[in-house]
Amino acid sequence: AFKRGGRGAVVALPPAPPAIPEPPEEIGDYARHRWDAFWQNPVSGLVNMKRDGEHLREWARLVDARHELWGVWEEVRSYRDKAALWRQIKDMSAEITRAEQVFGMTPLYKMRLTGALDQAEAAEQSIKTRRDRRPVEA
Repeated sequence: AFKRGGRGAVVALPPAPPAIPEPPEEIGDYARHRWDAFWQNPVSGLVNMKRDGEHLREWARLVDARHELWGVWEEVRSYRDKAALWRQIKDMSAEITRAEQVFGMTPLYKMRLTGALDQAEAAEQSIKTRRDRRPVEA
């Protein structure tokens, strides 16, 4: 990561979990593929399934439901029905996008997430440096 005045330290993300957590049982193959792909992503090491698991599972359910709606949308011939489906797909896409931003699934948000980690690491290092410089009273 680049900073003013020079090159900063590269943030090391925690490793991804050794075993991929189980996806929601009710999702289809497309959403399972997306679930597995997320866990191959380096930012997946930051996910705490006890704290974040329900949100991540909801993301997988939304991905699955949107994928199914796209299939229905392709088959529907009525303009009114297509418009109603399109609104649902659009709303689901917005929710999916928000979740992907939170979990750092897109390149921009992955970069922002690692940037935030980099800032936190720099702040911690600064505190340690100031603490080390303090004179020791006898």
